[in-house]
Parts: sequence; C-alpha cells; structure tokens
Amino acid sequence: MSPSRREFWKVAGATAAVPWLCGAADAEAQALGTISDETLNQLLDLHGGRGIYAHPERFAELRSAVVRMMRSHQQLRRFALPDDAQPAFVFRRG
Repeated sequence: MSPSRREFWKVAGATAAVPWLCGAADAEAQALGTISDETLNQLLDLHGGRGIYAHPERFAELRSAVVRMMRSHQQLRRFALPDDAQPAFVFRRG
C-alpha cells in the first residue's frame, strides 16, 4: 500500500514543523520558565492528538514534564566535554 500525495505532504509538513516548534518551546521555557498552552497543543497535535492530555490535570502534568525535559536538555548541552575524551563503553557487534 502506497501513501497518497495528500498523506505524503501532511507527513512532510509535520516533519518540517517539529524542529521549529521544539525550538519555540525551548525558547519559551528559557524566557518564561513555562510553555504556553498554544505551543503545547500544537506539539500534541503534531504528535498524533491530545488523547488523555485533553483533561486539565494531565495537561498540567505534561507541561511540567516538558519544562523539566527542556531544562535537562540545556544542562546536557552546557556540559563541557574535552575533545580527546574517550567513550565509557564501546559496543561491538558479534
């Protein structure tokens, strides 16, 4: 079964929008300390719908989880790693 043109462009558009929305969410989390309802709803819609997050309590839990994830992401990005550092684990096949 091959996808229709409409389905293809819907997926292509969503794929292009996700990095932009994640960047906007990251900027909001850094500037305001939280993420707006609109941005979070757009992220949910791109990832397949709101589902259980339509309930206000679950939506608040999701917002706090996303803000924590953004903070953790920033801490990992700021971690200084020397260029000559060797990996702690090496996975070999076979």
